[in-house]
Amino acid sequence: MAVLGFDNLSGEPAQSYLSDGLSEQLIDSLTQVQRLRVAARVSAFSFRGGHATIDQIAHALNVGVVLAGSVHRIGNRVAVTAQLTNALTGFNIWSRTYDRDQKEIMTVQSDIALAVVRSMQLPTSEADQIKLALGGTSNSAAYDAYLRGMNYRRNAHILRDYKAALAEFDRALAIDPGFALAYAKRAITLVAVQALGANSTLAEQHLIQTARTAADRAVALAPMSGAAHSARGAVLGHLMLDKLGAFDEQAKAIALAPGNASIESNYASAALALGHVDEAVAAARRAADLDPLDPNFWGQMGQILYEGHRYHEALEALDRERAVAGALPLRHRVLQALVLLMSGQAQAARTMCASGSDWQENQLLALADQALGHQAAAEADLAKVRAALGNDAASNYAEIYAQWGRKAEALHWFDRAVRSRSPGLLDVRLDPLLDPIRDEPQFKASLARLDQG
Repeated sequence: MAVLGFDNLSGEPAQSYLSDGLSEQLIDSLTQVQRLRVAARVSAFSFRGGHATIDQIAHALNVGVVLAGSVHRIGNRVAVTAQLTNALTGFNIWSRTYDRDQKEIMTVQSDIALAVVRSMQLPTSEADQIKLALGGTSNSAAYDAYLRGMNYRRNAHILRDYKAALAEFDRALAIDPGFALAYAKRAITLVAVQALGANSTLAEQHLIQTARTAADRAVALAPMSGAAHSARGAVLGHLMLDKLGAFDEQAKAIALAPGNASIESNYASAALALGHVDEAVAAARRAADLDPLDPNFWGQMGQILYEGHRYHEALEALDRERAVAGALPLRHRVLQALVLLMSGQAQAARTMCASGSDWQENQLLALADQALGHQAAAEADLAKVRAALGNDAASNYAEIYAQWGRKAEALHWFDRAVRSRSPGLLDVRLDPLLDPIRDEPQFKASLARLDQG
């Protein structure tokens, strides 16, 4: 089924956080139903406000049932209308309008989710009913703050946006310290903040510990929540480089919420970190099937296939990402150039990154120029990378020197990356750029230290 983004009928664009948030929470709740496959947010929301018919939406998303609705807030009252339609026949399966005090808005989500499951004649036990509201809150103020935080998180591009999301999650938790989903989203947001790389060593250590505490609290409060386990897996994998722990948590998350595209994506990352390429590809494909109009999932598939040395398939996935998004973001344009480079097309790779406007492009140029026999130019490219990143990008220098055939320097920088626990080492088991030093005893010794923590 697909849950379309509910329309905001309040007349105020600022109120869209409520309609968007309610829709997204419905998606997350319904993904916990074992026999239900739910199209993910980006794809489902893309049809809101358009002129596509139910039949067209169903064909595009490969679903048989569509849930649409609206939210209208006036003063202290909120009217939520929901309608479930059989996409094959066009007939209405179920519809209802909930006119509630805004303090009861969080119960509307659970009521709609339960009504949808029952209308589709899926068996529901008391445990299933509890699961639909798993990790939530009964406090309307905490729920409102959570939805505001999700709105900031959903549209975040810079550090300020993530900090605004964290402030709302903190406000929700101050109101309701038992709000497991708010802890989970706080942890995931901190993972995103760390990825921006703007933290001092001391600040990063505090961030990692804070994220771990939030994720642990989410799991303690809602041990049957897939979102909570997936958040802890992300913290373990991306912040603590605990690959086995991350995989275990993501596996638990998949078992609890098998129809959630984000959890499938997180599972794919955890599987890849352990070198399980086929398993990672399968999970990435499931995520893309659930959210075919989200280019990020196609980009992730391209990354996984590249690291699995499946270059032709990687190019196909990146082409699909470009078709959906209209253009590749910088990191995936560089990834496509890397795929071309590793396929023996050094000149084509160089052409894609010829502007050298970013350190990622300069790293690619350092590799391509060397492959083309232009060593002086390659050294100049590397100098630009060093000027941008200093000594903090040890894993990147290991990749460059490995491809240049300067094994001693590559091994030196790889060992340095391991000692500093560089986040760039998450997928080190498969990184094609490190293949020239993979069989070296020193590399294996450093990798063993990394695995031991």
